Amino acid sequence: MTLIRFLIVGVANTIVGLGTILLLQEVVGVPYRWANVSGYAVGLVNSFLWNKFWTFRSPDWQKTELYRFFFVFVISFGVQFAVLHIAIERLGLVDHLGQLVAIVFYTVLNYTLNRLWTFKT
Repeated sequence: MTLIRFLIVGVANTIVGLGTILLLQEVVGVPYRWANVSGYAVGLVNSFLWNKFWTFRSPDWQKTELYRFFFVFVISFGVQFAVLHIAIERLGLVDHLGQLVAIVFYTVLNYTLNRLWTFKT
């Protein structure tokens, strides 16, 4: 059941994060790098709250979880951002497709580290 909840939160969070990215890129005209950072920042807050209280059902407020979640985010985002850069700048993918490719890398790494380390259930 935890995996199913994580996937539901992940899909919702992808919609929130990617929606923010695309809104900033397409409507506001923010360059893809800054739109990406902003989208993931919004997603970080959304993801922590939903995963803590619903996915992993960790009702007690523990600073350790917050720190670990943020650390996992930094690692996952770093990998995602590197993949994004390579996909767009080196492989020549359009911005939107590069974002989608990078999301896959982020999601797999983020779930694995949060499941095994942040919210050990």
